[in-house]
Amino acid sequence: MNEITVIGFLGIDPEMKYLPDGTPVTEFSVADNRRRRDPDNEGEYIESVQWFRVHVFGVAAENANRFLEKGRQVAVFGRLEADAYESRDKKSIHPSLDVYAHNVQYLGSGNGDGEGDGKEEQPKQTRRSSRR
Repeated sequence: MNEITVIGFLGIDPEMKYLPDGTPVTEFSVADNRRRRDPDNEGEYIESVQWFRVHVFGVAAENANRFLEKGRQVAVFGRLEADAYESRDKKSIHPSLDVYAHNVQYLGSGNGDGEGDGKEEQPKQTRRSSRR
């Protein structure tokens, strides 16, 4: 079974598009920040970030587009797929980790600073009705 859970913060505002059949799709990036001790340098910490591109469909896509914004913390549950994309200058290839979400839970409030964002009340979680 290919199932992943990612908890992190949105790196960009969500962008919603529509498939040819009219199904809404919202995409956004989530950063998974890690901090660990450096084994070679006592007391020092190493910080790293892993980015995930999230794809949400249907009603869940509409809710994500409506309630999420850059900096918001989320928990994303879905299927992981590895891919690659070409840079804009067409000189290099970059890896991409894509999550096709079947459940997105909104954590915290506002944009990661603990303050509300003034948006209307949001759902605690959103699910899409069918898997892609």
